[in-house]
Parts: sequence; structure tokens; C-alpha cells
Amino acid sequence: MEDEDPSDAKTQLYSDLHWLAPVDSVADLATDGVLEGTLCFVDAEQRVYEFVGGEWITSGGENA
Repeated sequence: MEDEDPSDAKTQLYSDLHWLAPVDSVADLATDGVLEGTLCFVDAEQRVYEFVGGEWITSGGENA
């Protein structure tokens, strides 16, 4: 992410959604009892992940 131009950043608005507490890495993302559409920030990636179809995907749609 260091080489990315901040002006290329996309803004997403999240409202009325379920958030988990931030985690250190993707490996720390919980899967048991997580509701569809739950969001979680991953510090190491500096990205938001969403729980969709039983797996975590990045806000850009990539699998964790």
C-alpha cells in the first residue's frame, strides 16, 4: 500500500452494520458465530474485511 496514491482512494459509507473489534492480522479474523455482512478492520492490511458467504473478503472483493 505504500506505493498507492492517496488521491486514488475510494470512499465507502457503512451504516447500521455489525462491526467486530479490530484484529492484528487476517489469521485473527473469527468465523464462528459471525453474521453475514459483518465488518472487521485488519491492522496489518489497513483494510476492512466483510464476512460474505462464510468467508472474509476485502472491501475490494478479494478473498482473505
